Amino acid sequence: MNKEYRQGFKDGYNVAMDTFGSQDEELYDLETAQRNRDFRQMGIRKTPKRKVKQTPKQKLLTKMSRTKWDRYKKGKGKKTYVEIRAEVSRSQAFKKAAKRL
Repeated sequence: MNKEYRQGFKDGYNVAMDTFGSQDEELYDLETAQRNRDFRQMGIRKTPKRKVKQTPKQKLLTKMSRTKWDRYKKGKGKKTYVEIRAEVSRSQAFKKAAKRL
């Protein structure tokens, strides 16, 4: 962020505070807002996301997909893991194994 923009923002903020009433200036800290914006752009969350437990069927699908993916990625394939997982979920082997759960 360039200095001119920051200075303009501060000036505009000060004018607004003078016009609409003086509130607590710590309410909006410019540096904190910038830090939060940087975190969002980098994709970093402040609070960790809660892990959701997988159902037995999901665990089976993940396990089967992982083995197929490991064999597939040794070649020069163009598919993604998600595509491989979709194929596995439609396969007869997965359906039979999932029935036994």
